[in-house]
Amino acid sequence: MSSRSSATQTATSSAYAKRAVDRADRTAERPTKPPGISRLQDRVGATTEIPIRRPVGVKIATTRFGIHHYRRGPARRDTLAVCTHSGKHEETRSVTHIVEIADVTKRYGDANAVNQLTVTVDQPGIHGLLGRNGAGKTTLMKLVAGHLKPTSGEVRINGEACSPQRMSRSVSFVESRASQFNMGASSLLRAAHQLHNDFDDEFARTMLSKFELDPKKKYKRLSFGMQTMVSTIIGLAINTDVVMLDEPSLGFDVVMRRRFIDLLRESLDRHPRIILVSTHQMDDIARVADHLLVIDAGTLRARAPMSDIASQFASADDYFLSVLEGSTDE
Repeated sequence: MSSRSSATQTATSSAYAKRAVDRADRTAERPTKPPGISRLQDRVGATTEIPIRRPVGVKIATTRFGIHHYRRGPARRDTLAVCTHSGKHEETRSVTHIVEIADVTKRYGDANAVNQLTVTVDQPGIHGLLGRNGAGKTTLMKLVAGHLKPTSGEVRINGEACSPQRMSRSVSFVESRASQFNMGASSLLRAAHQLHNDFDDEFARTMLSKFELDPKKKYKRLSFGMQTMVSTIIGLAINTDVVMLDEPSLGFDVVMRRRFIDLLRESLDRHPRIILVSTHQMDDIARVADHLLVIDAGTLRARAPMSDIASQFASADDYFLSVLEGSTDE
């Protein structure tokens, strides 16, 4: 073999070896993703990594099972299904479950959606949040979840301030008319289970069976009531210290509403915590609630244990009307 051919082979081998080393270096530097996350990230586009202590940046558009992702453009209209920040790869749980809302106002232009509202919820149980349309129920829940920043005042969860820049890992929020990935219910539960240490898979699958939900049927092919139930089951099974359900019984028939009441009580019995439910079905929530809170025009009008209400009023509707008419004090 000529000396020129030998030199050419040596140079080629050296080039291949250098490229192999470069590839290995790039692979070593590449950030790793927690197991079970990559396929979900491929579905939603750019995402932040897990574990997280708080959202990175302020352009977060939606959250699903603890994954934060960004809108790609105005055509994307996904909504929040379950907002929680208790990722599977990092668990910090406080012993005390407490929601503190201190002199909070949320203003939109000249209108106050929430107006100097102060309330503390520090007892595990089911708390019904009652109010007319536009009373401020959903805005209040979004403030507690950290989706909105108060114009003034402060929200604290388990002693820690909560805001869009510092969402609490201890809160789950299931928003009214939420949507999910278009997967079967069983796949949605499996995804949630992968992302949360204390996800109660047994409870979630038992509830799917109890509500006769087809585990393989794609989410968008379910009825509106069944879609709501899937989101609610996931929100409860994640087992955060605080769970908030915004109008969870919308789209339910009478039978489903009764089963939903059983679902709330069973969830609380398995995992005592604060469950806050906003609803217009007042007598339904009265069957299971431990406390009722009434807000109107963004202010807290009254709150009372259900035992006291039951001893004075024939129904939750009567109590609610009495509060709005001014004949019941807080």
